Amino acid sequence: MYDNIGRKIKTLAKVDFIVLTILSVIAGIILIASDEDLILTALLVFVLGPLVAWISSLLTFGFGELIEKVSSIEKSTHTVDNNPYEKLKEKNEKQQKLEQLYSQGLITEEEYLRAQTK
Repeated sequence: MYDNIGRKIKTLAKVDFIVLTILSVIAGIILIASDEDLILTALLVFVLGPLVAWISSLLTFGFGELIEKVSSIEKSTHTVDNNPYEKLKEKNEKQQKLEQLYSQGLITEEEYLRAQTK
């Protein structure tokens, strides 16, 4: 339900634009049909209704786009490769294993030194 929320907001913006445009056209027709004195008002609804719907959909679509981009950035920056604390932890664990192998005599001093420089 909450997965890909940016894409859902962008879709909602498109649907909202279509629905509001259709409703403003229908409202304009109803105004003309109900009273001929409201022709100016009906023309304003015909013109300004879709314009306001377009502007509001742009803002909503832009918000959805921002959410998509931030989610993408967050996913790409929260990997083990980019996390300095994980790298330090892995380096410490590797160093401890090397020291243990060297102290047990399982690797030579040359192998120990070579492994430390990697």
